[in-house]
Amino acid sequence: MQTIVETRKIKEGWYNQVLERPLEGRENSNIQYILEANGIYSVVSMKPLTLEEVNNINLDEYIFKPLKEVMKEGATNDNN
Repeated sequence: MQTIVETRKIKEGWYNQVLERPLEGRENSNIQYILEANGIYSVVSMKPLTLEEVNNINLDEYIFKPLKEVMKEGATNDNN
């Protein structure tokens, strides 16, 4: 289980959450993943992000999946 050590609002509709340790396979990436719900984005990273870094995020580079699908994948991965 991942531990979020900090959460802060970067700008309207954008939040940054900092993880205690990286996800497996994402050790070399500051941004671990981005969550979106009702037009509000939560960028989960290893180091705190600046407003400039958030403004430079190109959402077209990310794949957004429905939460039900992500939860199903997580349950599958936990059993492996």
